[in-house]
Amino acid sequence: MPGCLIDPQRRSAPRGFWPLVCMLAAMAAVKPLLFDTLDPDLFWHILVGQQLAHDGVGPLVDGISYASMRDAWTPYSWLAEMGMNLLWRAGGFRAVLAAHGALAAGVILFTALAAMQCTRASHSGRYASALIATGAAMMLILPWYGFRPAAMAICLLAAVLYLLYRDRQLGERWKGVWLVPPLTALIVNLHLYALMAPIWVGALMGGAIVERFVAGDEDAKNESSRRARRYLILLLLTFLGCCCTPMLRGFVRTALYYQFADPMVASALIVEMQPFYEGSFGKIVVLLLIVVALVLAQFRRQIRAGDWLVLAAGTALLVQHGRFTPLFGLCLVPALVSAVSSVSDQRLDLRFLATAGRLGVASAVVALLFAFPRTSVGLDQWVNRRGRATAGYPCSAANYAARNITPRTGKMINEFTWGGYLAWRLHDHFQVLVDGRTQVYSGQFWNATYLGDEHRRENFLATIDADMAVLPAEKSLFRASLERLHWRPVYCDSRAVILLPPAVRNDTASSGTN
Repeated sequence: MPGCLIDPQRRSAPRGFWPLVCMLAAMAAVKPLLFDTLDPDLFWHILVGQQLAHDGVGPLVDGISYASMRDAWTPYSWLAEMGMNLLWRAGGFRAVLAAHGALAAGVILFTALAAMQCTRASHSGRYASALIATGAAMMLILPWYGFRPAAMAICLLAAVLYLLYRDRQLGERWKGVWLVPPLTALIVNLHLYALMAPIWVGALMGGAIVERFVAGDEDAKNESSRRARRYLILLLLTFLGCCCTPMLRGFVRTALYYQFADPMVASALIVEMQPFYEGSFGKIVVLLLIVVALVLAQFRRQIRAGDWLVLAAGTALLVQHGRFTPLFGLCLVPALVSAVSSVSDQRLDLRFLATAGRLGVASAVVALLFAFPRTSVGLDQWVNRRGRATAGYPCSAANYAARNITPRTGKMINEFTWGGYLAWRLHDHFQVLVDGRTQVYSGQFWNATYLGDEHRRENFLATIDADMAVLPAEKSLFRASLERLHWRPVYCDSRAVILLPPAVRNDTASSGTN
């Protein structure tokens, strides 16, 4: 139970606190069922997990895409990918949905536990401020929280945040904090986000150093020095934890490539690589951040130096790409908790809040039971259940291709978002042109396709000898170029179109146009 993680010297939680926290966690768990579809990267992660299981853990020569570089690439999320493959084999998309919901609920619960540890002993609003900060973090995390290795890493990073602030709450003397380095060693095999752990430890060490210089008496200075030395040891061990991966060399190389050399990341053509303020949700984030910034400015004296440094690290990530918004959400928690700690816990002791929280949990559980797909519902129906107005997959087109397109070259032309799904669905017969792994394609490839002009793209596509092209029925980047090269549709539905090259004659396929 969560109560076993609470400082026994504190009074018990107000009656509304845990029901409301559990309501937030339940809402997070049901979101994948009510509003999301499966993450586009899920499918190529499963294929990579299959290849790792077959070839062994280490750099891989790509067999998914015929346009990728032939040099071995580093699957730095190898542990997550092997786990995703095993999960899919065990229970298909239903197991993925269950795992996604559990991770989403877990990150909210760990965030709430961390938030409870972020107040000073003199602050009375421990639970109210923790609930406010958890709600703000939830708004920043969940919209970006698809089922992918990053989601696993974020959940465990929330646990790391709890361990660090639990230790600080107990005067940097808690033995449990030494779980941070091994937990970091686990996260580093899941995702690059493991680097946040040593960043947080370094920020808290910096905060202890700052407090050492502003301390008013010698005893306080000595205590701050002790804390800084302890954080230094923890920092070194956590950094070593980041090195505990068989992919270390490639891990570092890939992190640097993403940061400084990946043309697709720099282009912001990928939605998650766009600035956080883009889109309708981005406007909501901007409004939330304005309110938060005003609160932090108003109560800045209540925020400790280490919390400012943690927040600065999160802000530096946020201004780079929208995909870092969940990390910023975690980094915001300590400072926001301290800023709103004057909100009285008595507000949470109202009976109707406890009742509302329990009703919220019950409603989410009922929604989960009704929304969870029955055994009669197949993957194709599930991922496209919300119609063409929302993101989905070319399931019918892929089924048509599997039945009617005879492999000649074993190659297809596709676009970026559907590459993982098509590779997974048709990998026994066809290789894709491109999928979501930006690091396995050369800069020349991106300049000839997504970053080049129409003329360059058409010249590139003219060089490809493929059996078919599976493209979006609307807003396709490649379709106009291929049609000028005399490719013609053989299948079309509301979501996807299949084009055949002029050299291919398939009379039986021509009758399948919808």
